Amino acid sequence: MILRVSSEVASEKAVRILHSVARHSATPRLLQEIMQVGVASRLCLVLQVDCKAKTREKAKEILTRILDEACDSPLKQDGEALGSEQ
Repeated sequence: MILRVSSEVASEKAVRILHSVARHSATPRLLQEIMQVGVASRLCLVLQVDCKAKTREKAKEILTRILDEACDSPLKQDGEALGSEQ
């Protein structure tokens, strides 16, 4: 027997799993890897399609964590340090 799953249900499940990982066990390295494999762009697509409000909210939270991690990167910190010396 082959089960078919709609793309909406699959997206909801994927977002729920990513949200759980990002919220409870994310490390800077894991969040960086999430960015590198293209999860951020997929989450942006989830925000653009018609999905449940809860799924959209979870996708926004994950993107926020990813962006926070990107802002805390060593390059960002070096730039701030240089700017603060002036």
